[in-house]
Amino acid sequence: MFGTGHSCFFLGWVQSAEGREGTAAQIVEGLSEDTGIGREAALSGLLSQHRTWAPTDVEKLVDGLVVCLRYESLGTNAAAALARLAGEYPSQVRRAVPAVLDYLPQGQTDQISRGDTCQLIIMLGLLRENARQAGPRLRDIASRATSSPYVAAWAAGAVARIEPNDSRAVDSLRRRLAGDHASVAAMALGFAGDAAKAAIPDLRGLLKDSSGPVRVSAAGAIWQITRHCDSATLRVLISAIEEKPEALAPLAPDSVGRLTDDHLGLAAMTLAKIGPAARDATPALRRGAAAGDPLMRCLSLQALASIEADRSPRSAPPVRKK
Repeated sequence: MFGTGHSCFFLGWVQSAEGREGTAAQIVEGLSEDTGIGREAALSGLLSQHRTWAPTDVEKLVDGLVVCLRYESLGTNAAAALARLAGEYPSQVRRAVPAVLDYLPQGQTDQISRGDTCQLIIMLGLLRENARQAGPRLRDIASRATSSPYVAAWAAGAVARIEPNDSRAVDSLRRRLAGDHASVAAMALGFAGDAAKAAIPDLRGLLKDSSGPVRVSAAGAIWQITRHCDSATLRVLISAIEEKPEALAPLAPDSVGRLTDDHLGLAAMTLAKIGPAARDATPALRRGAAAGDPLMRCLSLQALASIEADRSPRSAPPVRKK
């Protein structure tokens, strides 16, 4: 059994320069050492590293992150790391499914609203058929009266990914589009992907909603489901970048699995995912990159880099012989 101090060291070691260069075996070995590293130092920047892991290393890393889930101070970042790995290494991360199911709250008296719970639900959805055993638990969470609206919606979206031929989860999210939590229902439909194609007309209708978060969430969902960005969808995203955020959208996963609650930031992240097809958003993103908010600057720069990724130096034209 690893202690909290060991787990803190594990998280800190992963984010350090040594951790980025080291192997998973070294990381796991570090779990047995007592370094006295503080929790804040261990948690900061955990998800900032980007690297390619060997499949066997991912399995060892997943085992270490599962240990970290046991501690409230570490759970959210550990869950976010598992979610990111699930999208890239589903076959290896599925080993965590039994532990994640044990970690998720059970029973009718649980008020399910914690951020790490939402992250773990996203992780299960990203695993698709590799998390089929999680279907019953996720359906229970999606329908439980004590689940927060955000967690219930994400659970329904995860069910739709895991069991795409079962339309009940998508139907429940479509009904939620008419309620007070339309934005999170839209994002969960986007997370469901191809399984939510039937919701496209409903989402298009929300592009003219009076709420900025609802419009942006609907635009993002349309792109996630269709992988096509038409002019109406793009206009909504550009308009969001150009305005000051007046309200906060509910939890949405960003590019590395963490959660953001800013619909302006969600618009920038969606434009980054769209890439070169969103080139008309370049002027607005350049203004966002010069904004006073550090997060908005970062997200705008990421979107610009993605949009301009296909621009490579053109080779010089051949010299014609006279």
